[in-house]
This record gives sequence, structure tokens and C-alpha cells, in this order.
Amino acid sequence: MEEIPVYLFTGFMDSGKTSLILETLFENDFTEEDRGLIIACEDGDVEYDEEKLAGINVKLATIDEEEDFNAKTLQTLNETYKPQVIFIEYNGTWGMDTLKETELPKGWVIVQSLATADATTFEMYLNNMRAMMMEQVFNTDVVIFNRCTDDTPKAKFRRTIKAVNRRAQIVYEREDGTIDESD
Repeated sequence: MEEIPVYLFTGFMDSGKTSLILETLFENDFTEEDRGLIIACEDGDVEYDEEKLAGINVKLATIDEEEDFNAKTLQTLNETYKPQVIFIEYNGTWGMDTLKETELPKGWVIVQSLATADATTFEMYLNNMRAMMMEQVFNTDVVIFNRCTDDTPKAKFRRTIKAVNRRAQIVYEREDGTIDESD
């Protein structure tokens, strides 16, 4: 059986997960000829336009309750949509154990995990919900801090992430969407 790549997006609400997925799909021609499936586990400020998604051969499925994120539901989605590439927008308030313990359908392989963080609210969330925040980045490949300004404490954010995930690549994105490569 051929492997089906799964891209996992984590992060708290309003951290930019949906925007990142849409940017990946539409600006980078990511799916090309493949049948894509987005599994959205929360409703954010930015919504998916199913008609536009259909234009690039991507379907949208939603899972509204944490207990519904399970092997049976994922297998049903696999059989219904027969995806060739999958994007999971995981709910930032759900436990990461649910995700880790859920058996993925045969052939599904998580090839990349990305966590988004709003630089304007990261410290507040960290101070009030440290365990939940750190759980989001513990096993991720890339952490994207978006909405960065000249005042964003990038070194502090880097130390915080590297304390729990040394291998994570960290990207800082400015408010206009450009990558901030300054230290």
C-alpha cells in the first residue's frame, strides 16, 4: 500500500493554523493533482471556502468533539474521501494524548508536524496554561511564531521552545506575512 502523507497542524485557537493551511494549499500549489483532505477539529476566525477547495481537489471534513477523533472516524473519512494527502488541523484545547493514541488508517504517515503560535498572545498563554502550550510543541518539527513585531522577544521564545523540543525549527513571521530572519 502506498503511503499517504499527513501534515499535522497544532496550536491554540486564533494562532493561524487555518491561514497556514490555506496559504500552503493555494500559494504553494501543494496538492497539485492529488486528492486532498483537510480534517478540521475547530472553527477559527478564518473559515474554509469549500467551493474554492474543490477547485484544487481538496475536501473538508470536520470533527467537532474530541471523543470523535478516533480510529473509526478517521477510517470512515479515509474510505469516504480516498485522500492522497491529508492536513489535520488539530484542536489546541484537546489533549495531545488523544492524537498520539489514535490509530491512523493503514498507509497514513505523519510526515510533518507544525505548530503555530500568535506572538502577541504567546506569553499570556504560557503564563496561564504552560502545560497545554508546551504539549503543543513537544514533538513538532516546526514552530511558527506569527504576528511578530520589532518588540517580539524572539530569543525568549526560542529558549522556551528549545527547553522542551531541541530539534524544532523555529520560524518568525511578521504581521505582513514575511519571514523575519533578524535575531
